[in-house]
Amino acid sequence: MDNNNSKNITVTYGDEEIREADTQLVTLPHPLRLLEHSAKMERDFDLPFVSVCVCMKNAALFIDETLLSVVQQSYRGPIELSIYDDLSTDTSVDIIQSWSDVFARYQVLLLVTSPIKPPIIYHHNITYYMNHCQGLLNQQQQLVVDESLKINSKGVGYSRNRAIQSSHGDYLCILDADDIMLRERIELQLQRCIELEKQGIQHTIVGSQFMRIPTGSSSRYTDWCNRLSEEDLLLHQYRECTLIQPTWFMNRKVYELNGPFAEPTRETLDRLYKIQIQEPGGGQSPPLPEPGEKKQPIPEDLLFFHKHLDNKGKITKVDKPLLIYRYHPDNLSKQIHRLVLLKVRLEHLERRVLNNWSSFSIWGVGRDGKKFFTMLSKENKDKVVSFCDVDVKKIGTTHHCSLTGHNVPIIHWSQVKPPIILCVSIDRTNSEFENNLKSLNLVDGVDYWQFN
Repeated sequence: MDNNNSKNITVTYGDEEIREADTQLVTLPHPLRLLEHSAKMERDFDLPFVSVCVCMKNAALFIDETLLSVVQQSYRGPIELSIYDDLSTDTSVDIIQSWSDVFARYQVLLLVTSPIKPPIIYHHNITYYMNHCQGLLNQQQQLVVDESLKINSKGVGYSRNRAIQSSHGDYLCILDADDIMLRERIELQLQRCIELEKQGIQHTIVGSQFMRIPTGSSSRYTDWCNRLSEEDLLLHQYRECTLIQPTWFMNRKVYELNGPFAEPTRETLDRLYKIQIQEPGGGQSPPLPEPGEKKQPIPEDLLFFHKHLDNKGKITKVDKPLLIYRYHPDNLSKQIHRLVLLKVRLEHLERRVLNNWSSFSIWGVGRDGKKFFTMLSKENKDKVVSFCDVDVKKIGTTHHCSLTGHNVPIIHWSQVKPPIILCVSIDRTNSEFENNLKSLNLVDGVDYWQFN
């Protein structure tokens, strides 16, 4: 790779300095350099087996960086990289195969599976790996091609499931094909998992802090995620997925309990995409496309996250960056309709919280508060006793929902009684909202839940 026109950033892999080019691509050592300058790794096969599971589609621009981050992990136990290739049309698979000798030097099992080609398996004649992947070795001669998959991608959830189902490790490390792990990721997250398991906590998703490239991408979201405390991971669960999926690390039993990841079946698309919503001003938002009209991504990470919480699973994180999380215009997460995300979060809030309340108020009668109200079930709409707000022009009036016919009084925020759902953005009012809330001496997760 050409190292011209590059600038330094403060990230290293072992002895190799990574440099970020002006194009925001990271310039890395060619695989041959690793063979020339690296001693052969000797792994301890008595340690837990960890599978790094990647779903990939046209990742040629980034996959070198991902592969380097896997082989340079500080963890000395057995590691497998299981990649599911979702019909890539670029040179991604060729690039991966060019790294096979490096994976042999570092004794990392490398698997590439696909819906239309036999599995690619590099076990390096290591008996431990050969014994684990015997089933895939048999499949090399017995592949039955699903003709529908030759032209139709089944989405991230489908690909994630196939990468995991082809893997063999005791623990699963989730990674995207355009992201980069820091050297201690597997070691530190595995250590956290084992510590909790020794305490009798068997079902845990361990995340971590992360860095963003290009620098400054979604900085507000990144800052919010990284500063969440252990307690906040649960208290903010209805605002966002508080652990981003590319940082997830878990015992395979967690996947077996909560999985598979949601796939875009007709039933799932109908449930998620059929939404009726009243927009501020009276009109309804444009109908979402019917299943089959266009590509419809689904929030498989958010659905799995909440299913894990439904099953009383624990979420925790390592409080240091263990991942470089890449932003680019083709990120699938940006293609999921905001109302779909709202609907998923609301369904779980209703089931776990609102269905147990006899009445409640909504803080915020702006766009988000009105939208939240309209999307509630009829039973929970009937429980709303008031909106509260700071806008003197609204206080003392009534919110009329033309879609449902409900009329809800709007009161001053100082008069609101718990329980409350907060539909006001945090960190956007110069601390006015936060100070008002604090003055009421309410308990987060008891007297109120944050939704926006």
